[in-house]
This record gives sequence, C-alpha cells and structure tokens, in this order.
Amino acid sequence: YGAEQHDDRTGLVMEFVDGRSLDQVVVTQGTFSARESALIGWELCRAVAALHREGLTHGLLAPDNIVREAGGRLVLMDVWPQGMPLDSLQMPAAALPFLAPEITEGAAPSSRSDIYSLGVVLYYLVSGACPVRASSIADLATRYQRGERMPLADLRPDLPDDFIRIVERACEPDPERRYPTIAAVKEALSRTLGWDTWTRKQPVTAS
Repeated sequence: YGAEQHDDRTGLVMEFVDGRSLDQVVVTQGTFSARESALIGWELCRAVAALHREGLTHGLLAPDNIVREAGGRLVLMDVWPQGMPLDSLQMPAAALPFLAPEITEGAAPSSRSDIYSLGVVLYYLVSGACPVRASSIADLATRYQRGERMPLADLRPDLPDDFIRIVERACEPDPERRYPTIAAVKEALSRTLGWDTWTRKQPVTAS
C-alpha cells in the first residue's frame, strides 16, 4: 500500500492477513482429506498461474508460506527474490523438502520447480510428512542424488488412486516427467474433483 522511512530505514506498508499457515492448520487440526487438499491445490494453481503469466516464479511454495484466512481465502506469502542465489536465503529447515532437486543443484527457480513444490505441499496436506526429509540443503541434495523418496501410497494407501497419481507426477524428481504447466496440474485436479464433465461433453447434433 505504500512505503515509509524512519531512522534511515525503509518499511513497506502491506495488507494484514488474519489467518493461519497451512502448516499450523495441519499441526493443530490434523491432515486434510484428498478432496480438501485438491480444492486447496486448485486455488493455489490459480495464484501460481498468475505469477507464471507475468514471467515470474514463486520459488518458495511451502505450507508455512501459505496462509488461510478466517474466511477461507488462501494467500501466498514471501516470493523468492528474483536473481537471488539459494545460499543467500535464510531458509528454515522445515521449508527445505519443498525445494525441487534441480534447485539444490544450483538451478534458478522455474515454473517446473513451482510444480514440484506444489506437489509436495499436497503430499504434506494429506500425510503430515514429505517425500524427502533433510536437515540442510547439502543433506537434501545428497538424498535426492541417492533417490531416497517415500511414495505417498506407502503412507496413505487409503487415498484415491487418481489423487495419488497427480501428487506423484507433480513432485516427480525429473523435471521433464512432471506436468508441463501449472494449468495442466489445475486441469488434473479439476478432473479428480469432478468439475470437468461439462467441458468434455460432445455437442448434440441432429440429422
């Protein structure tokens, strides 16, 4: 909304978001159902798509960086500063598992890395865990190189197969095997929510 200066320091005037992070919600209320998570994922796809359309990436998608307001609105918080290297960021350990493998190897955030992070967010919402756990960036990179990974089906075999497939493809370690765009993730979530039937109907013709 603006900026102010005080004692040679500049501060930004921003919106006050009255809510709790998704991480806090999971810790206090437990994990979400597959449908609830798909709904959250669908909303996040809309927000991330808006960034991607402007040629930007979020880079820091994680449950502690997504706030749900009391009214239900989801708000994406801190975005990766464009051009900032990974080792310059003060990243909490809890956020590390949401970084894509290529980021730990020095690549810049991209639309494909945002898709990976979103997939891990969905994984976390239904399980309270992550496919890979690490204590540092170096540890995370090593675990990625070793191929260490916990399949979601091993933690939550009760989840619908189509939801599990969406999550596993989104957080596929190989960027080329992930969904090509965030819109493709959104479409897949729409299908699992049963929202795409009206767009798939064939036109009625008469002889």
